[in-house]
Amino acid sequence: MKQLLITAVLAAVVAAGISWGTTRWFARGQRIDLHDAGWLRREFQLTPEQTATIAKLTDEYRTAVNTSCAKHCDARFNLSEELAKPTVNLPAAEEAVGKMCAAANAVEQATLQHILKVREILTPEQRTRYAALINQQLCTMYPPAQP
Repeated sequence: MKQLLITAVLAAVVAAGISWGTTRWFARGQRIDLHDAGWLRREFQLTPEQTATIAKLTDEYRTAVNTSCAKHCDARFNLSEELAKPTVNLPAAEEAVGKMCAAANAVEQATLQHILKVREILTPEQRTRYAALINQQLCTMYPPAQP
């Protein structure tokens, strides 16, 4: 009886491990990256011309985002230094926040322009599916604000 119980427990543990591993493997394979030309090529069966054009657009997009992120980091660092002073220079702090907001806005604008440019390269059927995935990401990317 004891042997049977041990066997049953071990079988349950092995089954749970296999189930967990399989789920992780499948979940990892379903990653959506709308800014990855390789992923788009596979998912949308893009032509070589579409893939090359989207890859170029993606490089330009990433450069714009990286530039804006660097500006955001610089402004955030300036804000942190200002807030660490015994007396905060409010205009300097507000200027840093303004630069942070401008950099974040530049990222959103670059993203919008990138999405619109990619849409122009896609066929009508691909565009419909792309729009649905964009909608899905925009609606689920961030959790709702908490009170």
